[in-house]
Amino acid sequence: MVIYIGNLATDSTEAQLHEVFAKYGQVNSVHVMHDKVSGRGLGFAFVQMPGKNQAQAAIQALHMARVRGRTVMVCQTPERLERRAVQRTVSAAC
Repeated sequence: MVIYIGNLATDSTEAQLHEVFAKYGQVNSVHVMHDKVSGRGLGFAFVQMPGKNQAQAAIQALHMARVRGRTVMVCQTPERLERRAVQRTVSAAC
């Protein structure tokens, strides 16, 4: 399950978030989003946890909790839909 974390401190690191979420179960990955130009954190991240029960426990415990001095929003992300290439049919003019 992929979890969204918002309102993070901009200097939050993946290691720090991994430590916070590991208290609730196994963490597969942590991705803190950064600005491409400045490299500064954008204030949100995604954590992937394999166990649904563990992920739900983390969401319930950490939503509106203080993490590194900020009150964070934590919620489940919706399932990602793959984009399909749109086929266009071109009709020949007669």
